[in-house]
Amino acid sequence: MPTPNKTWYVFGPQGCGKTVHAQAIAAALGVSKVIDEWSPGDRHPPPVDHLVLCIDPPEGFRRVLSFAEAMKLTQTKRPSLRAGKA
Repeated sequence: MPTPNKTWYVFGPQGCGKTVHAQAIAAALGVSKVIDEWSPGDRHPPPVDHLVLCIDPPEGFRRVLSFAEAMKLTQTKRPSLRAGKA
């Protein structure tokens, strides 16, 4: 279950859609800021309320999701489009 006010790392190959879906993923995880194209050699991102997008899974962090796992969370948070159809 997502933990609000924590930094989450979402990894996936370049071009998979991390940046395109970043706001939906951030909303599903309860964070409001996005850091794109982060890599483990970069300065560590701020510790609170961030979604960090990266290509490779970072080691040593607790809240790490693959892009596929993150997208599943966005689907469970969205209202069903079929609910209103007859």
